[in-house]
Amino acid sequence: MSRFDDLKDLDFTEQLSRLKWTVGSVVERDHDLIVVKIETRSGYNKSFQINKEFYLIDKEESVAQGAFGQVFNAYFIDLSTAKLLNTDKRFIAKEIPKNKLSEKMVEQEVRRTDVHHFTARVASTLFEKTSYIISEKLPGVPLTSLIPGTHEERLTASVATLGLVERLTVVIALLDEVQLTHNYTPSRGKPLIHSDIKGPNILVYVEPKRVSQVYARVTVNLIDFGISAEVPEDGGYTEKGGFSANYIGPERYNRHNGVKSDVYSLVPVIAYVLGATEVMSNKSQHSFKGSPCTSDHPKAKANFNLANIFTDLNVSDEQKERVISFMNGMQHSEYSERKSIDDCSKFFMGFQNELLDEVHNTVTEGFGY
Repeated sequence: MSRFDDLKDLDFTEQLSRLKWTVGSVVERDHDLIVVKIETRSGYNKSFQINKEFYLIDKEESVAQGAFGQVFNAYFIDLSTAKLLNTDKRFIAKEIPKNKLSEKMVEQEVRRTDVHHFTARVASTLFEKTSYIISEKLPGVPLTSLIPGTHEERLTASVATLGLVERLTVVIALLDEVQLTHNYTPSRGKPLIHSDIKGPNILVYVEPKRVSQVYARVTVNLIDFGISAEVPEDGGYTEKGGFSANYIGPERYNRHNGVKSDVYSLVPVIAYVLGATEVMSNKSQHSFKGSPCTSDHPKAKANFNLANIFTDLNVSDEQKERVISFMNGMQHSEYSERKSIDDCSKFFMGFQNELLDEVHNTVTEGFGY
């Protein structure tokens, strides 16, 4: 029985009546159940009306860890019945503690999430210490949950059945998603530099295989746009966008940020998908303690460790060396010399086609063709 089944018969009449006519937007029902009110305006100028929506946040179990707090499942409450509405849509609530930094990031996250993927709204008032970003729940799980990190985890996990061709499908889908983020589209609006590409911020959905399918279909979505920045019109640098030190390009230490900064951040992610462990080891040898943050610092110039890529995956030495050589181009310390997203897509699609040809030739030889 699902968690929704446990909650569907609860009555929220008391909580709704308290929230309808008050300035408050958050009220507890039980210790782990929070009812929130979200007000939105529709219409223009003086001809607008205030719409009220109510959600239940289930804090019994966290579904993910965000940069500032936990992420929980949320459910839409039907105003007419005061009970949870069973719809195809599912929702999540991101917990954001209130401070000046997070308020700015909440505004940025909501605005960019809203135009980029799925509607996001904030439930908070001056009287609560926590804001909640309510948004539609995308299918899939964080990349770090899909593909375990250690050798032992890989051997015991059911997702170890993802072969190299399917892992390359994950890589290619991720590159497509980043490319869409970097370019204007009518549905997504202004192009963005994500600035925070890492495993927990990548949702991967692997569709169940049909009997006739050899390889699974994959959908990838980037989430968490809290420190993203708009791509400059000239396609160059911007000083905007935050950073997390271990996986950013050297230019970011001089407060320069560009689309190729996202390419740099993709290196440990792609290496991780392709079987590498301890990807960050070269970076972790250096520390910024007592040193200024500049692009000349050893940590900024240190490459990610790609030596153990393709652990437990069958590739030739030549193929391994070729992939490592290309990915070193993705982490080139000189921004202008670094590979582009287009370069990455072409390379990994070509590598996947090469592997598919090998499989085809092996099969046809087995049948005596």
